[in-house]
Amino acid sequence: MKKLIYVLFIGAFITFSACEDENISPEFMVDINADSLMFQNDFQSTYYLSDQTEDNVAERFVWNELDLGVATNLTYELYASVNEDMSASVNVATTANNNAAVTVAQMLVFADSLGLDDDPTTTVNDEPNNTGTVYFRARGFVGTQGTTENEKWTNTASLEIEVIEKVNDGACPSLWAVGDGVPAAGWNWNSPIELTCENNVYSVRVELVNDIFRFFENEGDWDSGLNYQYFVDQGYTIDENFELNADDADNNFRFVGTPGIYELIIDEGNKTITLTDASGSYFLVGDGTQAGWNWDNPVELVQEAPYIYSGSVTLSGTGAFRVFTEEGNWDSGRNYPYYNDEGYTINSDLTNAEDGDSNFSFTGAAGTYTFRLDEVNKTIELE
Repeated sequence: MKKLIYVLFIGAFITFSACEDENISPEFMVDINADSLMFQNDFQSTYYLSDQTEDNVAERFVWNELDLGVATNLTYELYASVNEDMSASVNVATTANNNAAVTVAQMLVFADSLGLDDDPTTTVNDEPNNTGTVYFRARGFVGTQGTTENEKWTNTASLEIEVIEKVNDGACPSLWAVGDGVPAAGWNWNSPIELTCENNVYSVRVELVNDIFRFFENEGDWDSGLNYQYFVDQGYTIDENFELNADDADNNFRFVGTPGIYELIIDEGNKTITLTDASGSYFLVGDGTQAGWNWDNPVELVQEAPYIYSGSVTLSGTGAFRVFTEEGNWDSGRNYPYYNDEGYTINSDLTNAEDGDSNFSFTGAAGTYTFRLDEVNKTIELE
């Protein structure tokens, strides 16, 4: 009996002693090598990138969860690089989950590092420079600050990217002409002359006088000027009606030709600046005018300003007439419906003659009028 009591006492003592230090916890050794880390994705053959879709997710990278046999905190990091050996890699995501999204905007950063762009005119070795490869690896480790002793990496995944090139619709920014040589503008920004651009060809119909002017890239910006010397330095062949103005320090253009209305064209592709006479008139012909239906003495509408034609005409109030853009050419006629369909505001005394050819008919009081056709503001007026 004494032996039994002694054994129970020893057992109780051992139990009491084991519970005496409550801070002692069991320790488990975590083996990071217990599993491997692998991407689970089926990656696309090409990832198409554009500024318009920069907020979209380009790819969500998914990898397996590391199974270490015991419950523990794991951290995953996703790295990207433009180098296949992952040198100079960038951490693009840190997470406790087994996936991370990469946006188009993030991909575009790497595209920029590769020198890719959306300009169809730029190339490298005569090949489009809008495609490249970005490399990704994921890393898993215990805790929040992994070391090389307790980490796992996926294999490197290579993703092909392509920056969507802009469609060349021929549009390009305008140039602006300002100066006393273009009297409609003068040396201010109240009414600069716009040279519209298509396929890198700038054009305008403009009145020129013997004075100086300059081109500008940005409306209202004096610092954006392109003078005569600029185009010389760029290798342009410049029309002989222009010369360098040597009398000022701004190297402006000077027009030395016959004052008048011209088609001015700047062709960036062929590096030329040319002038073509565009001062031609329009004509009125028909038995509703003093001209009659012949070309012996047509009513001339002189181009008083670019695209604005006017002339004196005697309207009988009977008969009809038509506008012609070329003297002597019956095929160049423009009748009432032509201007009406183009959205012109037409004097109320001018109507459709409904004579088979839909010519103009005058319904006002017979007399002599100034007929003004304005192709800029789309009006036909009688004064």
